[in-house]
Amino acid sequence: MQIRVANRQDEPAIRAIVNECRKQRGEPEVDLKGADSDLNNVEEHYFWFDGIFLVAEEEGVIIGLIGARRGNSEETLDLRRLAVSPASRGKGVARDLIDHVLYFAANLDYKQVQMDPARQHLDKQKPLRPFQLGSAGTWVCPVKVEQHARGCAH
Repeated sequence: MQIRVANRQDEPAIRAIVNECRKQRGEPEVDLKGADSDLNNVEEHYFWFDGIFLVAEEEGVIIGLIGARRGNSEETLDLRRLAVSPASRGKGVARDLIDHVLYFAANLDYKQVQMDPARQHLDKQKPLRPFQLGSAGTWVCPVKVEQHARGCAH
């Protein structure tokens, strides 16, 4: 598996994974003119906001994605997108994507990464490692350079 920075050519595959996950939950497809407009131009919606958007590939096929950008403060990176193709779950793809975002956050001197589990359709009482329950229903992970140095080793 390879994790790399997403580009505009990846957007159809990114939307396909998000749609596949939504279909599995019985939800409507992405709304590119509304709540999902960030999937129209990941460079504009993530990189321009001091963020990152990564994809996980296996044999040239995108199997997962993660997107994060500056949150409400210059110290917080807000994880906005995390999705793994249902066929690729349980193989550590999400964990590797999160490790890469934590490494990125450390390099840009963010102090924490936060995520809203409801946005990712996750059980809000069972945070993904290394996140912890935070205030207002969010999950928070402090960023420490030495803890997340392995994020670039893949």
